[in-house]
Amino acid sequence: MIELPYLLPYFVSFFISAGICVYAWTHRHLPGARLFTAVALAQTVWILGSILEFSSNTLTGKIFWDNFQYLGTCLWIPALFAFTLRYTGRQMKQHRLTWILIGLVEGIFLLLVVTSPWHNLIRTDTTLVNTGRFLELSYRYPLPIWIFAVFLYGLLFISAYFLVDKYFHTHRLYRVQIAIILVGTLIPVIGITLTLFDLRITPFLPRDTSPFTFAVGNLFIAWGLFRYQLFSIVPVAHDLVVKSMSDAVITLDEQDRLVDINPAAQKLIDVSAKDVIGQPAEQVYAGWPALLARFKHVQEVHTEIEIKEGQNVSCFDLRFKPLHNHLGQPAGRLIVVRDITKRKQVEQSLIARKAELEIVNKELADANERLQVLSNIKDEFVANVSHELRTPISNIQLYHDLLGRQQQIEGRYMETLRHETRRLSVLIENLLALSRLDQNRTRFTIQAVDLNALAQEYVTDRQAMASKRGLTLQFSGADNLPAAKGDPDLLGQALSVLLTNALNYTPAGGEVTVSTRFCEEDEGERPYVALQVTDTGPGIPPEDKERLFARFFRGKAGTESEVSGTGLGLSIAKKIVEQHQGKIEVESEGIPGQGATFIIKLPL
Repeated sequence: MIELPYLLPYFVSFFISAGICVYAWTHRHLPGARLFTAVALAQTVWILGSILEFSSNTLTGKIFWDNFQYLGTCLWIPALFAFTLRYTGRQMKQHRLTWILIGLVEGIFLLLVVTSPWHNLIRTDTTLVNTGRFLELSYRYPLPIWIFAVFLYGLLFISAYFLVDKYFHTHRLYRVQIAIILVGTLIPVIGITLTLFDLRITPFLPRDTSPFTFAVGNLFIAWGLFRYQLFSIVPVAHDLVVKSMSDAVITLDEQDRLVDINPAAQKLIDVSAKDVIGQPAEQVYAGWPALLARFKHVQEVHTEIEIKEGQNVSCFDLRFKPLHNHLGQPAGRLIVVRDITKRKQVEQSLIARKAELEIVNKELADANERLQVLSNIKDEFVANVSHELRTPISNIQLYHDLLGRQQQIEGRYMETLRHETRRLSVLIENLLALSRLDQNRTRFTIQAVDLNALAQEYVTDRQAMASKRGLTLQFSGADNLPAAKGDPDLLGQALSVLLTNALNYTPAGGEVTVSTRFCEEDEGERPYVALQVTDTGPGIPPEDKERLFARFFRGKAGTESEVSGTGLGLSIAKKIVEQHQGKIEVESEGIPGQGATFIIKLPL
């Protein structure tokens, strides 16, 4: 039966290692903490195997738990090597090949351990020795163990070299941390070496003293975790952040000596770190006496400065921040310098452009005001001219009727006079309508409009005209059509334009259809009711569609036909529909005989 005093040191070592493993895992979001978790876990597995081997009283049991300890051995040193690489910011040249080789060696060794009952490549001359206090497993190490030991010691040597090199090439803030890690990981190596060469410190301890040296080393690590926050502030952060910053970062101590400088600052003042570290600031910045005098005793400031070198002017954002040690006492100053020359040049360019734009905007505003005046004059002119033309037109119509009673006047002259008078009257009325719509002087009587009734009224009115031209005019109304919102007279005027055009341009034998429909949703638009006029005329060529609703534009069909017109009808219809918050569209392939469809979409 094993006495408790012999097991107590094992348990102390086990709980220390397990505690460090848990602590590192709870801080796994910090750089290096996950890998150190693996280091502590491997030590914990190793110590657990030692406890179980020490507790076993049979040769088979002790060999089994001795083999179990090799699992911790194979995990501990590669994990320590990976942690060292991460902690020091190192990167192996053949990274993937290195880890493939390590994994291959570890795999072969573990295979030898598992198959150890069938060969003597792990241990020879295995016996149980009764020391009088406990049973101890005794054996000799064959050649494969020594080869594997050389491999592991090689990884340990490389890890130690990286840590030592980092110690001498990093800021003094991190040197204590590195020293703690170095001592805490090398102390267990002493125990492993003593065990490997079968050297005993005292006859009262077992042959394998690794668990005890793990306990001592882990006490160092635990002290560093809580005293120096090993995973909260690591030197790799300094390398990856400060050294890679585009801003110049300089650290001065209390005596104004330069103690740290990043590559950006070295490039800015054209110096090498080894030449200026430890030098007084007056010596490093002797070329800028004005800046030295201005900021020599400044502890904290944020300002912008300009440095002139010949014809060149450089602008910098300058920050001074005081530094304090862990006791809150002054420890120096941190200087951060950012080159903002390009930003200042862009700002000056933007200011100049803004001034230019303000001038241009004023010129455009003046021009717009002049155009508005001209537009008002034009509207007044159209209104006045149209009004003044009404009287002579009325007189022409009057005398036309009187002349019509004189039989000696030839009828063809009378018909021409009547035709031109009507044409002039339509033109004036259209101009007046457009002028009123442009100036928002048209009175709207908004109400619910039954489009079926409105369309039926105009279809009935145009039946005579359709019959005279040899056309079929028909109406197709939608059932349960919701009412539209608008002025029935103005909407009738828009429908009249579309219907008249369809009857004028459709050849004899053709068809003209007026229809209504309701659409609940159309490409994200709100519900609407539609009024459509479809004909079988010549259609509208694609090149005419863009200008179809322009004023005085008649298109190919209008210019090639004998139908007279002013080119204002569709403009008036479009203006009326738009002032009803609706839309007017046209669909046509431009193929004779297939005609066109004009659609008026109106809100409910």
